[in-house]
Amino acid sequence: MGLLELGYALKVFEKMSDRSMLRKMLDLLVHASQCQCRSSLCQYPNCRKVKGLFRHGMQCRTRASGGCAVCKKMWYLLQLHARACKESKCHVPRCRDLKEHLRRLQQHSDSRRRAAVMEMMRQRAAEVAGEVAELELAVTEKSYRCLRERKGTDTVLSVAQT
Repeated sequence: MGLLELGYALKVFEKMSDRSMLRKMLDLLVHASQCQCRSSLCQYPNCRKVKGLFRHGMQCRTRASGGCAVCKKMWYLLQLHARACKESKCHVPRCRDLKEHLRRLQQHSDSRRRAAVMEMMRQRAAEVAGEVAELELAVTEKSYRCLRERKGTDTVLSVAQT
């Protein structure tokens, strides 16, 4: 696949904001990953181009992490596909790997969320315990004052009676 065809493919990817176009591209991705047709007579006109992108991904030395725009676009599509894919034996390249990676990320996110909720519950319990302790102290102090006041009146009454 020449640079011109890759450039064209990139332009096609860049115009993917429309959902129906994106859906068509994801369908083409699935088709191209399974298509055995070697001629240009495939029912999908862009099948050869997507197969060329697969080849590019296998041969590229720069890769997405190194800044290859073609690889970045392809990884974006592969990730979109993997998020929606329900097939256990999917033929789209890296689909199973990406699904496993997404599953691990979700587990990690769930664990962090659970830990955050537990921490919030612990803090809330500590706040409630502190409030209860303050209330107990206030009640105890009020009871003590009442007793002192009552004792004081009793003392005053007993002194007055004598």
